[in-house]
Amino acid sequence: MHKNRLEAFSNGVVAIIILFASLASYGLTNSQGTKGDAQEFAALELRARQIVTYHCGSCHTPDLKTSNPQALKVYNLNDGESWWKKLSRARLMKSRTMLSSRTSATKAELEENFFGWRFKARPPTPDELRSYSDFVEAALGK
Repeated sequence: MHKNRLEAFSNGVVAIIILFASLASYGLTNSQGTKGDAQEFAALELRARQIVTYHCGSCHTPDLKTSNPQALKVYNLNDGESWWKKLSRARLMKSRTMLSSRTSATKAELEENFFGWRFKARPPTPDELRSYSDFVEAALGK
């Protein structure tokens, strides 16, 4: 009887060791996948910020003459990488719609937003819209 308990205990210990080894192996694989996902999301986030700064920054940057108090309540580009994090899901989806309906920035907006540098006023390109949409989808998945 004592031998059966010892054998059962040993089998249990072996099972626990196998379980922990499996979990550790999964954790290593999963953390590498998560790291790759985090890097991919960071790249999307950076690209989205560049796009939004160009096309929406004149209203969403508080230290510019063209800033809009109502727009700043929605998001503030001076918040750095976290500019989008206070947006609700609905607002984040709406930002995609608003960007796609943007026909162009005015010359004054561009000069103000880029501190006098000469940029051509233009609507968002299909690539910018696709990149921003990818960012929104990824952010909604977080």
